[in-house]
Amino acid sequence: MSSASYELYRDSVFTIAKTLVVKHSEAAAIMNTFLVAKGYYVDQNNPSSWKYYLNLAGQYHESDLDEINAINKGVSDYIQIKVASNAGPISVDFTRALIDPITGDVGLANEYVYNSFYYKQLLETYPDHETLILGILNPIPLNISTVANDGDILYIAGYFRTFVTDGLGTRTVFLKRNEVGLDDSGLIEDQEYSLISRLETWIKACLTRWHNQDYTLLDDVYFAAMLGVLYLNIPKQILNIRLQNCNTNEAHSFHITSYLESHGKLGKYVPSLPLKQQLFLYRNVRWIEKNAGKQETFDLMVERLANENNVPLSGYKLVHNLSKMPDDLYPSAKLQRDVINFVHIGSIYAQTSVLNMLNRMKYGAKENHRDIESIANIIDTRAELSLDNDIPTKIIESDMVDSTDQVAYPLGKVLVNEWFYRASTGEYTGNIFVTNPVTADRLLLTPVDAMVLTLYCLNYGYTDSKPLNIPTLIARNILRNTAPLISDIEQNVEVAKLSSTLLMDMDTTVSPTWPALSSDSFYRQCSTVQQGLMNRYYRATKEEDYEARGYADYILSRYYHVEIECPLVLSGTLYSDWLTAGGYSLGDLSRDDLIQLGLDIVREATGIKVDTSKQLSSLQEAVIEIMKQFSSYNVHYVYQITAPGSLLLMTKTLRGGNIRTSARATLDVPFNTLEVTDIYFIPINPIHDITTVPEVLI
Repeated sequence: MSSASYELYRDSVFTIAKTLVVKHSEAAAIMNTFLVAKGYYVDQNNPSSWKYYLNLAGQYHESDLDEINAINKGVSDYIQIKVASNAGPISVDFTRALIDPITGDVGLANEYVYNSFYYKQLLETYPDHETLILGILNPIPLNISTVANDGDILYIAGYFRTFVTDGLGTRTVFLKRNEVGLDDSGLIEDQEYSLISRLETWIKACLTRWHNQDYTLLDDVYFAAMLGVLYLNIPKQILNIRLQNCNTNEAHSFHITSYLESHGKLGKYVPSLPLKQQLFLYRNVRWIEKNAGKQETFDLMVERLANENNVPLSGYKLVHNLSKMPDDLYPSAKLQRDVINFVHIGSIYAQTSVLNMLNRMKYGAKENHRDIESIANIIDTRAELSLDNDIPTKIIESDMVDSTDQVAYPLGKVLVNEWFYRASTGEYTGNIFVTNPVTADRLLLTPVDAMVLTLYCLNYGYTDSKPLNIPTLIARNILRNTAPLISDIEQNVEVAKLSSTLLMDMDTTVSPTWPALSSDSFYRQCSTVQQGLMNRYYRATKEEDYEARGYADYILSRYYHVEIECPLVLSGTLYSDWLTAGGYSLGDLSRDDLIQLGLDIVREATGIKVDTSKQLSSLQEAVIEIMKQFSSYNVHYVYQITAPGSLLLMTKTLRGGNIRTSARATLDVPFNTLEVTDIYFIPINPIHDITTVPEVLI
């Protein structure tokens, strides 16, 4: 493993230690003493009102308001941050409600995460309020912090101490934050389920052994010095716990990657594999190496790597094609697919030519591309003259199709159309952060500004021509704010021709609840829109009668605007004026930079976090390359994945009414040559049961 990888791993351990919050009542008491000295009242009988616990919960204390007011020069009593608005960035109060996943924009929490650019910038302005800032970002409830014991871990790297009640009673556990839209730091991995509890046990042991409370009476910096020494040892302890977890199912990915990298450089495939397969390789790679090339090893990898990740595998056998005989004297050679585990729906090449297969294999090794046609002719000739009609080959193929968006109404189109409409109506608000690809500055945009800037970047980038006017966009298939009444629909259709449940099924589909206050909320709402649209579409396609299907399509249209205009700005606004007013300087960006910026804005504004096609492709590559490494050297692997690119035209099939049809066809079906190897003669005795007569081989 490279030194750079170790440095990144080591830095992540220090970040874990810096996010650690350990309860100690003496810290709260010392803080209260300072507040009393400054003239603030402290209710000793009500810990929930103490500054120590309020700041951990993300709440402002009276002293915080006074100090922050002085920093803000009387403008506000609260910490101020910038958010997007149609008039440009504005200052707002930094509170828990602002970044709450339900009432606010959780995207702000992702931007102000610990040690980020915006976090450091905020800390420079308010250096004495880091505990409050961290409390707003990662609030620890008062009912947890006030009753915790000294030495208890309250928060660490995205994990909170919380109460759980089940069959074992009520107890405290550490749970990862699961707010929708909140980015996972990944500092503590899911399999490290005992790391926090073991670290807490060590902290309590240190406090018991080394902390003498009486010293605080004589030395006012003793407690701070003791905590400083304790925290200095936290990173070392985390490293030691992870070293102890090596060769167990709690091993950290750094150790798994380092170990597999020393076994055939398999470490590069770890990020693409699910945890279960990572641990399988981590545990069995030495046995697999010793038994490489065996059928038993191949079967094990098929079961544990390919099957569990839904990666299809097929072999090929060389067969005779008799379709042109007897016009041709000899049969032609074909490669016939022989399924190993399963066939992926939509995959091709059930039967292919030798030349086509050689072309698919030519990039597998250097010089493979040379003399392919002549080699294919040699193989074809030998196969034609072969007396065997079933010759197995050592070709393993994985042919996959990514059909994620191959539906009538793809999610991508729903996201873009809803973005047009909801941004123009003000039903989609929030903050969209994107990085300038040249200056690395972070741009803060509203959904409307993001759409306008996207249109400029993509049009200019792809056509090399600056657009002049900001256009009025057209959104399609937008759900109406008010659903049509069933009684109104019944007046325009022949109810007798419809299925009895059609109208009710169309009406009971779940609808989203606007507005959306963040890109993550917008993505969830659009997913609901797409699901409702697809449910109604599938319900309409169930109508087999041609008149009923027409009525079903009409009913479907009553729930959606087929087309609706979406003005983003005042009609006639020039791009040059809009860019100047917004302070956008794009003169240093090349065409490629503009395209990259435009696509980045699309991803951030629509809430798309993961490119599923690339994720699936990486998984397939990892599985096949690992299997290739531990197979016989003369086994050839070919694999491909068809990315979504087709357009479903929703062409309606022919439907009939109350009619009857019949048809007749003659088919010429070629049969393979049959080879007789054994003949069995069974004499039939009319007196005895035929099943009791023994077989006689002749």
